[in-house]
Amino acid sequence: MTLSFFYLLALFAPQPIEPNHKNINYSFNLFQRTELDLWLAESEEPTPLVIYFHGGGFKGGDKKSINPMLLDKLLENKISVAAVNYRLSWMAPFPAQMQDAGAAVQFLRSLSSVFNIDPTRFGAIGGSAGGAISLWLGFNDDSNTKDNPRNIFPHRVSAKVQAVVAIGAQTTLDPRVISKMFNTNNIDQPLYELYGMNHHGMNSFEHIENPKFHPFFEWASPVSHLNAGDAPVFLYYGQKNEPLPENSPGHVYIHHPKFGFMLKEKMDELNIECILKLQENMENENINDHFVAFFNKHLN
Repeated sequence: MTLSFFYLLALFAPQPIEPNHKNINYSFNLFQRTELDLWLAESEEPTPLVIYFHGGGFKGGDKKSINPMLLDKLLENKISVAAVNYRLSWMAPFPAQMQDAGAAVQFLRSLSSVFNIDPTRFGAIGGSAGGAISLWLGFNDDSNTKDNPRNIFPHRVSAKVQAVVAIGAQTTLDPRVISKMFNTNNIDQPLYELYGMNHHGMNSFEHIENPKFHPFFEWASPVSHLNAGDAPVFLYYGQKNEPLPENSPGHVYIHHPKFGFMLKEKMDELNIECILKLQENMENENINDHFVAFFNKHLN
């Protein structure tokens, strides 16, 4: 397949319908790239809202990658949709990405009456890094107490969402846990960049033992914040659930279903709904239908 083939494929791929509001800066121009698009479902009553966070290893990607078919289905079900850009790791290391995502939720929730959305019915969806962000927003503790070490949000309105769909997502972003999970000394390069380790000349496996970064590893990992009463989750993985060779590189394991099984086990113990679907077990099923049904169940 040539480059021209992929160019033509992208050219003729379905495009999302135009949003009602485009490129709203939710940080009030405080940071670059903190913009969102908003599609409002037609309804006389306040609607639920699903917020899309793009993937790209925290160092790339764009809100324009929202699936147009999923967008249409959500709007048809009277669910409004937002698509969010956030600062990338080369612009600012963690926790900027989670801070931005939380600020976007707070911004939309604080203006819920303006946009005719229900602030008590927010969902999040994303793939890969966007899935990790979505999970983080479903589990984070935003109690706003001064002694809460997890409190990174500047406003008192909640940054938490009530339902999460995560696609090929990393349920932990702790390289120490990941190395044990996959029996590998090869840490996915975007993780070094996420934590700003490259700026300190730290980009090898031995450097993850530097205690300076351990609180950030735990803080960034969605599973570290999981507690009873957190948001229900739908997990979907396209990679086959197969054992991997020892010392597999990051691009081989970073979307492995093992991340999902680990989270599901912990959520099952807490009696929180966690649906785990693998592409290899699905026949003639449209995964977008599953996503919409999940959001309808928990937000409508």
